[in-house]
Amino acid sequence: MAQGAEALDAMLNRWPDVDAIVCVSDLSAFGVLAECQRRGIDVPGRIAIAGFGDFEVARCCHPQMTTIAVDCAGIGRRAAEVALAAVEARNRGEERKPETVRMEFHVVARETA
Repeated sequence: MAQGAEALDAMLNRWPDVDAIVCVSDLSAFGVLAECQRRGIDVPGRIAIAGFGDFEVARCCHPQMTTIAVDCAGIGRRAAEVALAAVEARNRGEERKPETVRMEFHVVARETA
């Protein structure tokens, strides 16, 4: 959350006319939102904010935060499967090419964007 507040300050100093901020997590986005509220910046009127993760804070803050929802357990499960397959291949003396896995996501539109 502190990082989000610091990021808002850096962005406004560098790009004073910024009108939207997309954060790496809902916690960072909450920090941006709290700092906007502290400064009296209208969200979403002046700056729209979106987070990532659809954490509980996104549903509980005011205004409720727009976010990107992902299947966190599914990402962890798939990452473990890929890692185990790589270890098994290495144990067999095989080389495994890097793998790209696409996971589903969706935008949860709420009040900050």
